[in-house]
Amino acid sequence: MHARSLADLPANSSGMVLRFNLSDEDSIRIRTLGICPGMTVEVVQNGDPLILASAGTRIGISRRIAAQVMIEDEPMPAVAS
Repeated sequence: MHARSLADLPANSSGMVLRFNLSDEDSIRIRTLGICPGMTVEVVQNGDPLILASAGTRIGISRRIAAQVMIEDEPMPAVAS
């Protein structure tokens, strides 16, 4: 398992949310946006704001908050030979 912050995930890659290292207020805010541990998110654009796609929706979150969201990289799909 390779955990890193969501802010470190390059565009067009995805990962599973593991945990938040956020204040209670920011944790509630990001959960309200629909981002919760166990869900898969894709980084559409890595910037500030960082644009995410998840569950058919795109949302923007600040780079400061993205840096406190820990994710596990999704395994790369197998390439047929």
